[in-house]
Amino acid sequence: MLRTICNLRGDLLFNKPVHSYANLAEYYGVNQYYLWNIIKNEDYYPPAWVCQILKVPARALAPVCPIHGIVHPGRCPRPRKPCLPWLSEEEVEERLRYIKEKYGKD
Repeated sequence: MLRTICNLRGDLLFNKPVHSYANLAEYYGVNQYYLWNIIKNEDYYPPAWVCQILKVPARALAPVCPIHGIVHPGRCPRPRKPCLPWLSEEEVEERLRYIKEKYGKD
């Protein structure tokens, strides 16, 4: 499953009653400030370097292709094999299924 900032917020809200911000910051490897903002503010999106540490997609000025993880200059060419060799076929299929459900396109 693709981890999003909403999933991370849910995990933090679930773990917050049991752990302190210091414990959560040590576990996730980022400052307590970022974790506090993620929990308290639904519109908050951390900087790209924090997203990289938390393993959530960073925002870009243009829409990022969920299959390839890059911004295409035009439409996604959708090759038979993914551009990113570390994606398994299951992950590619899951991303394609998500796009089809969300946007109703093949």
